[in-house]
Amino acid sequence: MFEASRPAREEWPYCDGEFELWPRHTRAPAALRPLVLAFGPLGLITGLVGTAISAAGSAAAGQNAKALGDFEQAQYAQDAMTDVAVGQRKMLDQQYRTKFIQSQLQARAAGGGQNPAVGSANILGQQIAGRGEYNSLMDLSQGQIRAAAATNMGSGDEYQGRLAESMVPYQIAGTIAGGAGSFFSGAQKLGLWG
Repeated sequence: MFEASRPAREEWPYCDGEFELWPRHTRAPAALRPLVLAFGPLGLITGLVGTAISAAGSAAAGQNAKALGDFEQAQYAQDAMTDVAVGQRKMLDQQYRTKFIQSQLQARAAGGGQNPAVGSANILGQQIAGRGEYNSLMDLSQGQIRAAAATNMGSGDEYQGRLAESMVPYQIAGTIAGGAGSFFSGAQKLGLWG
């Protein structure tokens, strides 16, 4: 069925019964052939220059991606140190407030005629101290968790930068191969060889 619907070779346009790889209708008219021969190679040379520029751009993009990854990794490392410092400061503040509350409790117990080292005042003081220690350690822990997250994000950015940099040779090779293919195709169409 496929063969029956296909026209005979004699009916194909521009082939005179013979198959042509480059049919006549794709070639320049005879009057324009001197211009094509004059400017055609210029187009091929321009294409090769464009290929070289594109390859250089790929190399620069890879280097920039690596530099960006390194920069962001350094920023996250700095953020990690800041997060730990903030956690430590919150911890110290919580310890100060706990000691202040215990001091108030002891002063009020003593002012009320009780011994702050025994009885309910002592138990309450121990509970306050325990809760204050727990809260201060939680503040420090949260700072350390944020620091670990920042460190991990920095490592991920650094890895992405190295990965982009490692892809540069393949991008350059692809660009050069594409440019060479276009060059040879254009040269063959101009009749420079083949």
